[in-house]
Amino acid sequence: MFRYVTFVCHPRYLAVYLHEYVCNDVDVEIQLLCRNVRFLRSLERSNNRVVRCCFQLVQNGSRSTVSRSFSKLCDVTLKSRHHIVESVCHPTALFKIGNDHEEMAGLVRDLLALRAGLELDQNLSAHDIELLRDIYFSIRELCTH
Repeated sequence: MFRYVTFVCHPRYLAVYLHEYVCNDVDVEIQLLCRNVRFLRSLERSNNRVVRCCFQLVQNGSRSTVSRSFSKLCDVTLKSRHHIVESVCHPTALFKIGNDHEEMAGLVRDLLALRAGLELDQNLSAHDIELLRDIYFSIRELCTH
């Protein structure tokens, strides 16, 4: 994804503060914590009785490394152990990642996808060419201001 975005939206035009949002980058710490969430959920849903029993010890706050990691996860997300495991949302939804630039970055991603689709078309109408110009202009404006 990074190369694609860099190629279609030249870095000199892409404002530094928007780059990570357009590329859908997630902080490394949050990526690791999301892996931890998926791991804990897999333990809870395991078919193995022993694994589920060990998970219950972790869920109840044992002194194991997994339990300490779980506690850190609860501190970062401000959610209960039960909520983290039982929630059906994607793990990244547990973290407050977004800010004011996230909506703008989503718009840039959508414009890039639309532009890529139009550029693949060999038989562009005059309307499509005008639309493509508008998309280029919009991307440049969003990425530089």
